Amino acid sequence: MRWIEIDTDTRYLEDADLSYEMCMAHRARAWPPAVNIFERRLAFNLREQCRLDLDLDTFIRVIGKSAQDMSACVTLEVSLINGLIQARAVAIDRNVMPPITADVAGRLAFALRWYGMREPVFRVTVSPQNLFWILPLQCFKSRSECSR
Repeated sequence: MRWIEIDTDTRYLEDADLSYEMCMAHRARAWPPAVNIFERRLAFNLREQCRLDLDLDTFIRVIGKSAQDMSACVTLEVSLINGLIQARAVAIDRNVMPPITADVAGRLAFALRWYGMREPVFRVTVSPQNLFWILPLQCFKSRSECSR
């Protein structure tokens, strides 16, 4: 596993609306399991450039299962439109160590909603270690990984 320094965007953690429910979600440290064959098949077939149009909860279950099954970090370009996630897998990498600022799986729904209200498109990476991180907008705009 290679270690590179990755800039992440954790502005969602500073939000005044960070509720008790959100804090309790911190206890949900693992990716929620896929609930049906459709979700398991989507997770199994996820590859770079695949597109997903799913509700928020289904999206989280599918990408978490995919990262775990592939033992890889999955990076997606994400938009939240009318409560639905539109995403495209942009990278799948088995050799990335999560950054120290990565957050636990239980907070991903809050982070996706938070960014969905503020950014038209953003990138999220999920890992098989039950972690995720958001890449800052300037990284996405420059198409770099913002690694040093």
